[in-house]
Amino acid sequence: MSSSSQSLYRKWRSQTFGDLVGQEPVIRTLKNALSSGKLAHAYLFTGPRGTGKTSTARLLAKTINCSAPVNGEPCNVCEQCREITAGNSFNVIEIDAASNRGIDSIRDLREKVMMPPSTGKYKVYVLDEAHMLTTEAFNALLKTLEEPPPYAVFVLATTDVHKMLPTVLSRCQRFDFKRITTRQIVEHVEYVAGQENVRIEHSAAELIARAAAGGMRDALSLLDQTIAYSGNEISLAQVQEMLGVADPRAIQKLITHVSQLDSAAVLHLIHELSEAGADLRQLNIQVGEYWRALMLTKAGADIASILDRSEDEVREIKQMSQLFDLEELTEVARIFAQNDLMQKNQGTPQLGLELAFLQSIGLHRRSQHGQSAGPSAADPSLQPRSASAQARSATSRATPPIPLVPESELPPAPSSRRANKDNYAGDAHNILPVAENEEVPGQTTRSSVPTSSNQSNEDAATPVTAGVDSKPSLTLQQVREAWDNVKKRVRPKNPKTAAMLNSFTVIGVEGTLEETVVVIQAAYDLHHKYVQEGDRAKDVDWALST
Repeated sequence: MSSSSQSLYRKWRSQTFGDLVGQEPVIRTLKNALSSGKLAHAYLFTGPRGTGKTSTARLLAKTINCSAPVNGEPCNVCEQCREITAGNSFNVIEIDAASNRGIDSIRDLREKVMMPPSTGKYKVYVLDEAHMLTTEAFNALLKTLEEPPPYAVFVLATTDVHKMLPTVLSRCQRFDFKRITTRQIVEHVEYVAGQENVRIEHSAAELIARAAAGGMRDALSLLDQTIAYSGNEISLAQVQEMLGVADPRAIQKLITHVSQLDSAAVLHLIHELSEAGADLRQLNIQVGEYWRALMLTKAGADIASILDRSEDEVREIKQMSQLFDLEELTEVARIFAQNDLMQKNQGTPQLGLELAFLQSIGLHRRSQHGQSAGPSAADPSLQPRSASAQARSATSRATPPIPLVPESELPPAPSSRRANKDNYAGDAHNILPVAENEEVPGQTTRSSVPTSSNQSNEDAATPVTAGVDSKPSLTLQQVREAWDNVKKRVRPKNPKTAAMLNSFTVIGVEGTLEETVVVIQAAYDLHHKYVQEGDRAKDVDWALST
């Protein structure tokens, strides 16, 4: 039986400060301090996971215990350096604060700190995920942090510095670790692959780097996994298959279909990607990132530096951005960002992705017709009155008041209305307006908006967000503004209820000014039940009727 091999991220852990990638300001400061003998008694390393915090703590311990350091670097030859490299040094004590977060663990640590090192000059205590310590544990550690023994050095590593007590922060010398750039990760992945006698395509290394999201440890772990999956020849297609991501060309095809208003082609391509094994949640992230790149390009930003894209990718994105206007791209990027949040609670991510694309096509169609690409176009006949005044007027006349219902309890539209059947795509949980003449799978629209100005008023349909009659109606944007005012009125009376209302979203409006029906969806059933209880419901009713 063969012994288990060492993982790449452990095998290629930095053994000198010069080996660390992407943290040049931190390394320069530490090396200068160590070279001049200015050693602090407590350090705070903060930053995203996989960026080198623990590795730097070990290098710090190795350097201050090294018998022959050179310019702030360990020699890696002496006994102390070899022991720390092997991970069996008694002078480096690593503590997982997530597992040892209580006051008893810290009291035990305080007792051990009093014991000087048997060999070497310093004992270095590394508290990983230090923000997980309880408040009592932090307070027990304060005195030791402030006045430790001369041979003790503390390194607190955390991914969430905002949870650290200010009294702890003030006693530490802080170093902020940044996400490593995609280019730096690609270079290091290709270097490690070469040293391991593995051939990897540059595009495959780029995909691994992007999936690592700025963490070198994650990148090397993915490379290790890819080698196990593909062998010593790694292609882009193999990495895509392993990660469950879609080919970038498929993303471009989806965007192109949106620009061509081809709903059927979009839906078929999503189905093909799903059947091919693509992770649809990951696909939503990829599409959202592409829309963001188009938006930034249209706004005049230098995406080559902001998004770390290649020249070919920048050229393709610039060409694609010419198909859309900035207002439209901004709204579409928002749609996919919201869909990313909603998919975490969805059992069928394909439905959410399909609806997001159908919304995008509707926006593009309205933009081409000269209408607003925002959530809804304002009705000119309603301009003299403010949105808040219209909403309050309609709400006071409507019976019952605006229903606050969770997703699982959305009622069907009244049978006397045609909105559910003719004007919406998808199910009742995701009420989305269908733009004129847009085809929806499994549905056909029986009416369209006439364009001739010679038609009579009886035959002309006024385009509204979710209207069902030919009379003017409130737009979705106007109702959303009024809903924001409702939340503001609730806040002084009941701040907690107002906070809960922030998870409620206006998703549909239909009818006329004389009789308006608004559908508001709660993100969670728990929030809906909370708002509906006792005085909280009265506060909301009061705000609606004010």
